[in-house]
Amino acid sequence: MTLIAQLSMAWTIGGRVTDKENLPISDASVALLGTTVGTLTDEDGRFSLDVKSDTAILSVSMLGYTEERFKITKMSGYLRIRLQEDDIVLDSVSIVAQRKQSNTVVLIDVSNMRNVPTVTGGVEGLIKSQAGVVSTNELSQQYSVRGGSYDENSVYVNGIEIFRPQLVRSAQQEGLSFVNLDMVESVEFSPGGFAAEVGDKMSSVLDIRYRKPERKFEGSVSGSFLGATASLGSKTGNFSQLHGFRYKSSAYLLNKENADSSICNYDTDFIDYQTYLTWEISPKWEISLLGNIARNKYKYTPKRQETIFGSVLETKKFTVDYEGQEMDDYSSFFGNLSLDFKPRKNTKLSLLCNGYQSDENVTYDILGAYYLSDAVDNNINKDYSKGTAAYLDHARNYLKTKIVSLTHLGEVKLTKNTMKWGLTLQKEKVDDRIEEWEMLDSSGYSQPLRNDCFPVFSNQYSDINMESTRFITFLQNTLHGETDKGRIIFTSGLRFNYWSFNDELLVSPRASVAYFPERCSNWGFRWSVGRYFQSPFYKEVRETFKNADGDVEVRLNDKIQSPRSWQLVVGADKYFSMWKRPFKFTSEIYGKYIDRLIPYTVDNVEIVYEGENNGNGYVVGADVKLFGEFVPGTDSWISVGWLRARENIYGDVDQNGKSIGYMHSPNSRIYNVSLFFQDKFPNIDQLEVNLTLNVAGGFRYGKPGDAERDKYTSASYSRADIGATYSLMQGRDKLMTKPVFRKLRAIKLSFDCLNLFDLNNVSSYTWVKTADSNQCPVPNHLTGRQLNLKLRVEF
Repeated sequence: MTLIAQLSMAWTIGGRVTDKENLPISDASVALLGTTVGTLTDEDGRFSLDVKSDTAILSVSMLGYTEERFKITKMSGYLRIRLQEDDIVLDSVSIVAQRKQSNTVVLIDVSNMRNVPTVTGGVEGLIKSQAGVVSTNELSQQYSVRGGSYDENSVYVNGIEIFRPQLVRSAQQEGLSFVNLDMVESVEFSPGGFAAEVGDKMSSVLDIRYRKPERKFEGSVSGSFLGATASLGSKTGNFSQLHGFRYKSSAYLLNKENADSSICNYDTDFIDYQTYLTWEISPKWEISLLGNIARNKYKYTPKRQETIFGSVLETKKFTVDYEGQEMDDYSSFFGNLSLDFKPRKNTKLSLLCNGYQSDENVTYDILGAYYLSDAVDNNINKDYSKGTAAYLDHARNYLKTKIVSLTHLGEVKLTKNTMKWGLTLQKEKVDDRIEEWEMLDSSGYSQPLRNDCFPVFSNQYSDINMESTRFITFLQNTLHGETDKGRIIFTSGLRFNYWSFNDELLVSPRASVAYFPERCSNWGFRWSVGRYFQSPFYKEVRETFKNADGDVEVRLNDKIQSPRSWQLVVGADKYFSMWKRPFKFTSEIYGKYIDRLIPYTVDNVEIVYEGENNGNGYVVGADVKLFGEFVPGTDSWISVGWLRARENIYGDVDQNGKSIGYMHSPNSRIYNVSLFFQDKFPNIDQLEVNLTLNVAGGFRYGKPGDAERDKYTSASYSRADIGATYSLMQGRDKLMTKPVFRKLRAIKLSFDCLNLFDLNNVSSYTWVKTADSNQCPVPNHLTGRQLNLKLRVEF
């Protein structure tokens, strides 16, 4: 055969090698068996080889990992290879090769998220099962981390902070989260003690990286009773593009009867489109664009609600007949243009230009007439003397937010150091128009009772325009050291944040140390300490006052200060082998002292701030987590947490005029247990089962207007979701070799049972006035047992 003929047969195979946590493995050996052709993966885990035959056997190996071999052809395309950690047995001593955790950041395998049986789906489904995280509303993507509020959690996508709507009052209104799972490459989560490079909030950081397609053409489509998704990606030369579309409707869940026996109609349409474009101009220059358009429509038309509650000895029935409806509209636009420059192999400089706009409209007119009666043996007493009233709720609320920012990020990797820095200039504009009131007629008498007019029970008005500027900068250094006693990683940094609205400069020093002893190589120890602030955005600075007419108006408190805390986290990790598979046991204890607290109350997912610094508080707790392969080749874990979260609101007194002192924080739940378990059926590679379990202590609540906000405790939250997925994979299942399936990579059919045990969990309480002028809490229940069917096709 001539040389020209041989060259015409040559083709190139490329790919990326990662570990089980989807992190790149550098210097892995990639070779064609039976030839001298081979290479090593680069620092990003990528490789490329020239192949001169129609088929070949590709070998991928790395010390500490099991060797993988693949049969490749010209049709193989771009390979994504995930190596499994290896067990090396020497003289009956098992050594497990595992990545050591050097800080509070948890790396989460994206592949675990695809089949998680949840109502909301996405990344948040697995975040809720992490140690220190509590979520007790399956309809919401929000979560509380170690006693903090929902607003204390930062979310970043490709280094850009993501903002959430401000007017959402209930989980039913939330719609889609920003993060599109079909576009995600890596997920990192820190429940506290994070470094200076991220976070102007006090509780947690979720850091997401979107992926760049490596195939000429790829995509996926999926559909279920809860919505649909589609994604398309391609790479042509130095240009790659990835597009994602999502549609979600909660009508299937919300229109079914739950414990409240509600008769209502939910019409929800949540849609978004995202794009991620990258162009490698040269080996040193790259430009990328990340864009998002989202539109959420929510229409709620209640008709009737019946709730039976109370104890066995005293059971009551609460009945409400409704007229009217609520119509909400949320739209947002997001865009980020990034320019990356690598002047040297160890240096990266980035410039990011970001814009965000949201329009939120909440309108409702709902008339309700309620009756409170006794219920004995399910026979309802028709005498409604326990309480009867009517009310009318009205709102016309509009909020528009605009944010633009310019950011510079830099990173230099030296022999033993990694230095990072960043500068951000951010402009913010908020236009807020609120007009809402409630009229209450109790037993034929308007409340409050006045002779000169027909007043409303409560009202609130605002007409506010706020413009402000932030300047944020950080400097961080990570030092790697080796001694004869072990390995040490020391990270220190400073973060500065200036806000023009209240002329406040925040200085946040942070440091962490990780130590891996030489004599106990299967142990790791770490601690972190720092000053953390909860920098307000808009809701926190709103305070209310009564004008001369007795109406409640909203004004902005430009004297407010950011709540601040000292935080300490101490952790230990034990790496071991069980059943010849890798496991890790993690334990952490933590403490926070918080001052300049801005008190708030929580109703469902709505957070209402008092708009002034008026308290202090503390949080102490402990978390433990067992992570490993309970079933070969799959990750599962169980986490258990305990915490004590208290706050002291200045000036709060009880009915006797005595200072209340420290009381439970709004998101204080004494204990939390979370489980994520994956299982595979023996000899059936196609079938996989996923189980999630959450159990949390009850939340504290009190009567409206009562200073004793933690007087009562709700029932505990318990929920289990289970799902089974049957998958057909190209290269594994013979059915996929048929012509009709040949161009598909995978077909997955999932069946989920949500709220497996059909437990009636409570999200909040509605307080109603009884005939004897007392107040009675009526529980608002979450969803009951539901079934969901999902089909996903990847190509």
